Amino acid sequence: MSDDASRSRAQLERALFWGCGWALSLLAVYGAARMWPSGEPPAEVAEAPAVESTPVEQVATAEEAPEQSTQPATWAELRPDIGLGPRMDYRRRALLQEILTEESSRPEWITTYVESLPITEYPELLQLLQDDLSNSATIMLAVLFAEWTRQDPEGAVEAMRGLEQRMRRNVLPSIFEVRAETNGYANTVRWAQQQFGDDLLVMQRNGSFLSNSLNSQSFAEQLTALEAIYLGPDESWQEQAQNAAADLAMSYMYDNVQRTRIVDLYEHLPFQPNSKVVNLVVSQLAEQEPGAAYRLLDQVALPQERQEAMQTVFRAQSQRDPAELLVWAQDFEAKGDTRGAELARQIYNAEQPAAQEEVFELTPFELPSLE
Repeated sequence: MSDDASRSRAQLERALFWGCGWALSLLAVYGAARMWPSGEPPAEVAEAPAVESTPVEQVATAEEAPEQSTQPATWAELRPDIGLGPRMDYRRRALLQEILTEESSRPEWITTYVESLPITEYPELLQLLQDDLSNSATIMLAVLFAEWTRQDPEGAVEAMRGLEQRMRRNVLPSIFEVRAETNGYANTVRWAQQQFGDDLLVMQRNGSFLSNSLNSQSFAEQLTALEAIYLGPDESWQEQAQNAAADLAMSYMYDNVQRTRIVDLYEHLPFQPNSKVVNLVVSQLAEQEPGAAYRLLDQVALPQERQEAMQTVFRAQSQRDPAELLVWAQDFEAKGDTRGAELARQIYNAEQPAAQEEVFELTPFELPSLE
């Protein structure tokens, strides 16, 4: 083949190569234009298919339209995408971790999760919660043992005994409160003292557990429960009963309606109140109700505490109605308490010069005009 023919063939091959390259480039540009059209919208836009909302979006929508939201009966209604079954399978374990780590986790979610489980799955849930120290795990433990006690009281107690000390004291209030609903508060106090004496005693000393739960009981039940506390397994419970009575009295202190019930409480206590403790209560009560505090003075037996209590009450009364101190002095004399009568008159007389001076300063004497 001649040199001219070889050059012609080579030129043809180069032309075909570049031609194919340009053709592929044009195809690429055309395809891109089809995938990402220009800014002008088409004349008619087809409606996009509905996209199922996420669980977070469902909850947000429910919060924006509260009139349409309802309290879910089960967790599956709140989270239909989970499809929970009655067993602690991989779905439930995954959801459990989500609840315990979710910062916005709600208490009702925790309650619904536990209530949707059969009791046969409680031991496995307990096992999963034992190593978790989060606040959500502590709440779920309390809910778990409350529900466990409702369905199997003895089984719940047996499960609690296998826990380490800190967790036992976290779940004991749940067991106690559920049993008190059916067995009565005072009976539950006696039962808990026998079953968990040391744990209960430490809880009472550290956090006034029994004192706090007493507030929801009737007055008669409160007195019966205080007696049960006082008659505990050993003498250390007597001190706890005194403290529980004082805590109960202080809870009345900030209730304008029930404040005077403090007097009824100490007048009907099933044991002799501690003078030092009553003295503290009297000091607080005198600021709000000196008349009621006066009625409590008979419960302060020790001389030093009684002297301090009388001074506090008399001074508080002198700021309101000093004349009432003279009536109290007569009452003390009738009871043969000369010291109380003298102290009441001393504080009354001490207030009089100041009061008279104030009157003269406010209304000075003026001579009649001679004009």
